[in-house]
Amino acid sequence: MAKSRGAQVLQAAIDRDPVLLAKRPGALVEPSPSRGQRRGAGGPRAAGSLSAVTSQAELREVTPFPHAAEAVLLRLRSAVARVVQALPGQPPHGATTLADAMNLQFGLARKVWRFLDDEDVFVGGRHVPGKPGFKLFFDAARAQQVPPDLIEEAQIASEAFLDVVQQQAGDRNTFDIMLATHSQTNDPRAELEHRRQAFRANGYILGVHCAAIFCRYILAPTESDPARLDVVGNMGFIDLKRLRPSVPWRVSRGSRLGQKGDVHAVRNREPLFPIPSEIDSRRFADLPLMVDFCSRPLPDIERIPGRTELSGYQFTASGPAGVPGTLTCVLGEVFRGGYERFTQSGEPAEPSFRMPLRTPAELAVFELLVHRSMLDGPHKPSLEVFSDLFDGGPIASKLASDRLFTHERPVAYDTVSSAGECRSVPRYNDLTERTFDRLDWDPDDFGLCRMEMSYPPVPAAMFFLLNDELGEQFGT
Repeated sequence: MAKSRGAQVLQAAIDRDPVLLAKRPGALVEPSPSRGQRRGAGGPRAAGSLSAVTSQAELREVTPFPHAAEAVLLRLRSAVARVVQALPGQPPHGATTLADAMNLQFGLARKVWRFLDDEDVFVGGRHVPGKPGFKLFFDAARAQQVPPDLIEEAQIASEAFLDVVQQQAGDRNTFDIMLATHSQTNDPRAELEHRRQAFRANGYILGVHCAAIFCRYILAPTESDPARLDVVGNMGFIDLKRLRPSVPWRVSRGSRLGQKGDVHAVRNREPLFPIPSEIDSRRFADLPLMVDFCSRPLPDIERIPGRTELSGYQFTASGPAGVPGTLTCVLGEVFRGGYERFTQSGEPAEPSFRMPLRTPAELAVFELLVHRSMLDGPHKPSLEVFSDLFDGGPIASKLASDRLFTHERPVAYDTVSSAGECRSVPRYNDLTERTFDRLDWDPDDFGLCRMEMSYPPVPAAMFFLLNDELGEQFGT
């Protein structure tokens, strides 16, 4: 007779018990000691047990974190599975049936079942209940007449788990973060939760956050010089909100980073759309605002004394906090012949296009639109994310230790039309249509690559590069 889903989960957890695995050659651990052998119970520690390590130095030398964590979690999961397996009636097959079978609160039952059910113990381990939760679980098991020896074994395993938490990480929060960084499988939920916490904390510290930040580059060969590229740049804050009054915030315009991190103005730059004559552009420091896509009243922007025109702008400090002061601001520029398409030796250049991440945001949207004639050749877009904590320069200056890994990946589309609307950017289709009309370009001649990242880390940067790594995504 086939086992139920719940029975399979419990048996899988039991089958990976390190007590059984320890009997195999090369095992990392031996069975947990009995209560009489445990510290504080009047007996010595077992020499090869999970509780045998007595100092952090010894722990680092004998049992590296991944080994210690995996061993103790497998042991704990097996012991808890045996307790659940011994409940009267049919084995639970989920959190709800476990809560019903043990008369537990659903939140605690959900933690226990996630721990038992996840194949990757480093993912499931982040759901292990704390000491108070385990007390409730063991009390409920006793009430259901689970054999005392099974409960005792699970208690010993839970205490060994708490020992490893203290020895390896010092506290549970740090331990859970270390589990996430050592997981063999990507856990988007854990990644998003930590980035969401950083978003909230940075908003509090910096006094500002926004619903979305938007950056787009459109590349096409320059008509008068096909060896160079025309580049259209858009940058926008969507629903930028002060969280306390009178907080200024920096605004940057398009620039080029040299190989040594020096900032260069892009030649032959012009606004994507001229400012209507009835609007006094001095109130926003003559920046190339796309006023039809900005909130009303238009934001007040000022030059920062002593700074260059490329990075020396900020939203003025005056303004209310919360919804009354919320603003949306979109900039657009055209850089005619702004980038080399080929090097002096005739080899394809590999320009990179950078989206700085400085503002706490719920979402970052980064797009690269590339003319089809470039995709048929050596230029293919790929994306990397790097920390700017120690180096805010170009990608050439980044080290491997600066790279950030995220579960989100860019999505490529054969044409702009096939990409569909980006709902996080207000009037996205209108913005795209008017941009191509203004330049007299056909959107069907451009492939599009879009990266959307929830709660992007700051300070960091996303880079689109033109190389031959991801060309197949565009069907070329």
